[in-house]
Amino acid sequence: MKKLFRISPQRGSRNPVVFSWQPEGNYLATASNAVVQIYNRHGERIDEINLSGSGRVLSLEWDKSGESLAVLQDENGQIPIWDLSTSKVQQLETNLRDPTFLKWSQTGSQLAIGTQKGNLLIFNKATKKKIPILAKHPRAITCGSWSSSNKLCLGSDDCTMTLSNDVGDTIEQTDLKFPPHGMTFSPSNGKQNLVSINMGGKSILLYNIYDPDNPVELSFEPDYGNVVSHKWFGVELLLIGFSRGQVVALNTKENEVAEELWSGRVHSSSLFGMAYSDSLNRGATAGDGGIKIIDMQGGEYKELKGEAISMDTSEEGRPHQIDWSPDGTILTVSTRSGYVYNFLAKMPMIHDHNGTNVAYLSSLREISVVDTVSRARPQAVPVHMEPTFTALGVGHVAVGMNNRIMYYRYGPDDTDKVGEQDYVGTVESVRLNDKFAAVLSDNQVTLHLIEPVKGGGPQRKTFPEREDDGGSYKCATALALTSHFLVYGTDSGTVEFFYLTEWAMLGGAELRHSCGIKSVYPNAQGTRLIVVDENDDGFLYNPVTGDFTPIPEFPANSTQVMWDKSDKNIVMVYDGGNLHTYVYAPITIRGPMVMKLGPLAIDSNGGIKMEPQSFPLSKGWVPILTHNGEITCQTAAGQLQAVTSPTYDHNDEKERNNKERQLLRFTQNLALLRLREAWSAALVLNKPRYWHALANKAMQVMDIEMAIRIYRQIGDAGMVMGLESLKYLEDKNLLAGHIALLFMDYSMAQDLFLSSSRPLSALEMRRDLLHWDQALKLATTLSPSSVPEISVEFAQQLEFKGEYENALKMYEAALNAMDEEGNLLATDAQQTTCMGGIARCTLRLGDLRRGVRLARESNDKKLCRECASILQSLKQWMEAASLYEIGEQYEKAAEIYIKQKDFTQASKIMGRVTLPKLHSLYGKACEQAGKFQDAAAAYKKAHDMDSVIRLCLDQLAQPDRAFSLVRESGSSTGADMVAKYCQKHDDFRGAIEFLLMASRSEEAFALAKSHVCMELYTSVLGDKISPDDAREVAHYYETQNSLGKAGQFYSMCGQYNRALKLFLQCGDKEVDNAIEVVGKARNDMLTHMLIDFLMGETDGQPKDPDYVYRLYMALGNFSEASKTAVIIAQQEQADGDYARAHKILYNTIHELELKNGYVSQQLRQMFVLLHSYQLVKKLAKRGDHEGTARLLLRVAKHISKFPKHEVRILISTIIECQKSGLKDAAYEWATYVCSNADYKADLAESKFKTKIQAIIRRPNKDSKPESLSPCPISGQNIRGTELECPTTKDQLPMCVCTGRHMEIEDWCFCPVSGLPALYSEYIKYLNAEASNSVDDMESAVDKATAVTGGAMMSKFKRMASKVVRALDPVKGEMVSSLDLKKASAEEAKEYIRRYNSVDQGNDGKKSQEGGVEEEAM
Repeated sequence: MKKLFRISPQRGSRNPVVFSWQPEGNYLATASNAVVQIYNRHGERIDEINLSGSGRVLSLEWDKSGESLAVLQDENGQIPIWDLSTSKVQQLETNLRDPTFLKWSQTGSQLAIGTQKGNLLIFNKATKKKIPILAKHPRAITCGSWSSSNKLCLGSDDCTMTLSNDVGDTIEQTDLKFPPHGMTFSPSNGKQNLVSINMGGKSILLYNIYDPDNPVELSFEPDYGNVVSHKWFGVELLLIGFSRGQVVALNTKENEVAEELWSGRVHSSSLFGMAYSDSLNRGATAGDGGIKIIDMQGGEYKELKGEAISMDTSEEGRPHQIDWSPDGTILTVSTRSGYVYNFLAKMPMIHDHNGTNVAYLSSLREISVVDTVSRARPQAVPVHMEPTFTALGVGHVAVGMNNRIMYYRYGPDDTDKVGEQDYVGTVESVRLNDKFAAVLSDNQVTLHLIEPVKGGGPQRKTFPEREDDGGSYKCATALALTSHFLVYGTDSGTVEFFYLTEWAMLGGAELRHSCGIKSVYPNAQGTRLIVVDENDDGFLYNPVTGDFTPIPEFPANSTQVMWDKSDKNIVMVYDGGNLHTYVYAPITIRGPMVMKLGPLAIDSNGGIKMEPQSFPLSKGWVPILTHNGEITCQTAAGQLQAVTSPTYDHNDEKERNNKERQLLRFTQNLALLRLREAWSAALVLNKPRYWHALANKAMQVMDIEMAIRIYRQIGDAGMVMGLESLKYLEDKNLLAGHIALLFMDYSMAQDLFLSSSRPLSALEMRRDLLHWDQALKLATTLSPSSVPEISVEFAQQLEFKGEYENALKMYEAALNAMDEEGNLLATDAQQTTCMGGIARCTLRLGDLRRGVRLARESNDKKLCRECASILQSLKQWMEAASLYEIGEQYEKAAEIYIKQKDFTQASKIMGRVTLPKLHSLYGKACEQAGKFQDAAAAYKKAHDMDSVIRLCLDQLAQPDRAFSLVRESGSSTGADMVAKYCQKHDDFRGAIEFLLMASRSEEAFALAKSHVCMELYTSVLGDKISPDDAREVAHYYETQNSLGKAGQFYSMCGQYNRALKLFLQCGDKEVDNAIEVVGKARNDMLTHMLIDFLMGETDGQPKDPDYVYRLYMALGNFSEASKTAVIIAQQEQADGDYARAHKILYNTIHELELKNGYVSQQLRQMFVLLHSYQLVKKLAKRGDHEGTARLLLRVAKHISKFPKHEVRILISTIIECQKSGLKDAAYEWATYVCSNADYKADLAESKFKTKIQAIIRRPNKDSKPESLSPCPISGQNIRGTELECPTTKDQLPMCVCTGRHMEIEDWCFCPVSGLPALYSEYIKYLNAEASNSVDDMESAVDKATAVTGGAMMSKFKRMASKVVRALDPVKGEMVSSLDLKKASAEEAKEYIRRYNSVDQGNDGKKSQEGGVEEEAM
């Protein structure tokens, strides 16, 4: 809040000051001691009143008109009344002592004066009559208030309140709890019948003068302190200030009394006074900390921290009185030290703009000019009046009031006044540019130079000029001025343009409207103009093209129209409370358009729907200009504030990852027709519906380049190619027509095409759309040569719709169309088409003879078929069949002949018929005629095999053929017929087979039992046998003592207990089936029964342990299966059958891995050891002595597991180590063998005895380092034959070709065994092992090449020469190099994880296998 002026203490007095504002707000009266001073609004003293008494002034009161000021002075019975018009003082003699109260009536001319003794005097200024009322109160009258009905309410120290009429007669008297300190009538109540009374600061009494018996007392929290002041505001709302700084807002409406709307501690410790401004809807409080402002607009109560005023109470004293000027412009505060401060709280709404510069009233006599874009420091221009309007030019500012205008320069160092002019009549509007001023007054526009130049050409002109006809004058009603044009509107509806450069009117730009012009708002260049007429309708006028476009939903009470300074096509309209935003599209497919903006929604197909909407400005804000959506407004306080339009709210690049903000950015830019910015947002959103919406908008505004760019982005090649062909069209109507066509607005497209330079496009469009009637009308005038073609196509459409008579006319018209010279216009093809159409329409219209003749004469097969179809629909059977036959539709012809029983004609064409239905009909006819061979052939072509079987059995005596047909077709009906035939001829085996095929299993079973053909019965049923049938068969075999077969069928029907008992009765030969049954049953009792049998508990003969292993696998008990496999393998290994032990271990590991069972490390280690031993021979054969020695050293460490061949293995180890250079290992094991007494006998018989002894006698302990390779787990380089990770201690998978550990980068799986191998080593292995197989393949290829002798076999030979095939190292099955594929690192790591998996319990079984029960042994 800006300090306006300060009034210092009067004549050095330091006493408290009282003041009072004139009701009109133009004068301020202050008083201290015995002097009253009168000031104007600018702090200039205009008069001074010296009082006769020496007492201090208690009160200053202006009458309702503001013409008289009454002064209440302590201990002075005379009341001075100062007259504003004469500046004279009239002394009112009251003849009363010690007056204490003074109050003018707010509606009448009465002045009430109360005294210390309780007496009352009412003085009527109009009649000069004084009415004394003695003893109105027994004690001093301290406060009072007049109502709008001219009733006087008084309060006294005697704790009473009286209500009197305008002559002092008492109406009511009420006792109060405490002496009143102030009272006031509620201004919001219609008759002001509610008065509020501050009762001693303790509470507030609400007293209704028409309901005196029901007063309402408002009490408050003791912590608030005493009531200092209270003010009415709003609708029966009360603002109360308390001595401890608390401020409370209450609702006093009926039934809502004492509802506290807001409460806040505004001052920390004390509050001295409070005021309320109705025009600002603000409260002001004075207390510790200075002056605080409370904003109460919109029912929201908040302290305006930025408006607070701090005061130095030590020097100037604490505040004594606080009040607003009546218009809320000035807040006045007096202090106890004699100072009066005036603060500018509200500035008059005076402003103007030029470009982005804004001029506004920053003080009562100061204009500030600021650039709203650069935000540079405002340029202050002092003026010599308090203006009521202002205008801003490029370098000048004008201020004025009534009919006077003063002109000033504004610049960094120049704010001089350059001119002052008086105009005829009150100035209604003034506009400036860089040189000229245009003033509208007295229905005329005066144009003159701001700073006249001597001899500088034309300097002044008045508009409008006198008209030629009748001598009457137009009245100017609107005015605008740009840098080059003066634009004004008149009451006759014209808008005139005056070109400043040429100093002449522009007749070609004149607008003539149907009604008077209210206001005009041009853009900066004057090339676009918003026109508001006297009906409050808005239009956009383009003086260049003459387009006069109505503005939709234009507000009826518009007060301001603003062109956006950045976006040339955006217009905002202010209606006194809301802003309406419009976008102008000068080029669209519908011509120039103005659209009101609002929220824009986009549906899933890219359709755009916009709800026009306005947005409200804050109360008291007035817009001045807009720049890129930022609206500069003047607030109620006179300051400039900027607000962003909601249509620009997200028009930036921020938060690119925030989809919601980007969607808002997209929709807003789309609405604003900023297609480039919308493109950027669409790239972020990247959804089809947004691309389609953007494309639709680009097409609407005919931005073809942008539309092509969008359709190329979304991959719509058809649209891109179509638009590429349009982008070079210069005719806007032609281009708009094509776009309207794309939008399927055909009527608009036709109108646009017809008004373009190529009207033939309208005809082409109607033809393409099959709008033949309209196309024919257009062709008659635009292209007569097209009439036959269009007539034919129109006729075809009519024929399709069933309008045959009209179609016939169109065909004949097309056939007979001629040019101006009498030549037929129809081409040969068109004539053929017309003749066909005439034939069809003739038939449909009933002229059968002519139609059939035309069809036959045409030699057109297609036409014959069409006409035959028409005849068939007309039930003209024989004619239809004959035309079908000519049209080579033999099926339809045959069908008609057969239905009409014309077998002679039918037999001629049946050879050309393929339809089974017709052959079936023909077969029935032949059968009725006794032609059974022909009937069978027809039935076969009709795929009616049952009928063929019936004829073979009953008529043709070909039963074998019937049997074959049933077996081929699987027909149950045919099988039933054949079964009856077999039974009739005692062929029971055949009867059983065909009864089963006919789903008559009970009869088949009975035959099988009675004729001992059960094996045939079961073989036919196979796995599809039902449980009931299986049970019957099992019972049969059991009665026949075929226990094994009976057990199999009991197992099929689910009777596992019975099946197992029968299998066990058969002994060893049915053990496999017994294991399978127990595996299916998953029953503990059956499992124990079988285990007892295998262990010899039932017959004393233990069975092969392999059966136990297979049982565990069948049960899913992988843990026990693994243990059993280890035991079996150990036994085989101990017996020296290493190959069998190897096979058992591999099969066990393979089955466990297939079933996701746990493979123990013991099982894997045994396999590694045995496989290492098996690789020894292969490596030795290949000459890899070091690899052989390394593997033998691995085996030698576990030599006890090879008891049958210990010495032989150790000797081989010694010899291979010696060969490969592992001297230290050879010496170590030679010493071990020779020193072991158990080996002496075997060593003595060995041929290597001497060599071994020589190794010991000549010891050589040189060692050869083993090659290193990366560990597949840790990546650390370790020895090649090391099978344990040095870091994690996990086991490493072994290569089945070399016995070395695996490497991640060289990993593959054997295609046969599925075990890991080094890819490079596997290839070497295949090359080494595959010599014989390769020779065989090459010889085979040579033989094939010799036979074919072709290049294909040569190519195959080249390919085959690169393929290597050999037996795999684990199972000994054939494998090809083509089958090898490198494994990925992920696959290798997964295998390592499973290789080192830990048993998770459940005996290695998976819970989902269901039915698996744990077997504990």
